[in-house]
Amino acid sequence: PFDVSRYGDHLYVESPGGSVPLVALSRFPDPDAALAYGSLLAPMPGSVLRVAAAVGDTVTAGQPLVWLEAMKMEHTITAPADGV
Repeated sequence: PFDVSRYGDHLYVESPGGSVPLVALSRFPDPDAALAYGSLLAPMPGSVLRVAAAVGDTVTAGQPLVWLEAMKMEHTITAPADGV
């Protein structure tokens, strides 16, 4: 048994454990907003075939880093910028 309360634009669920605010989340969140600095986002779902860099390696912009297999094709993911 939970009660829901509204205070202005905020909703809260009242439970035996206390009041918990409800936060509206987008049904389709922006994937770029969830990426940590230096992360790469695959252009499509697939399987990683090969990784060409290890932790701590120096890479240059355009250098191939990961090869993916998706839709029976091989896709190369390259470094967007120079980095470590």
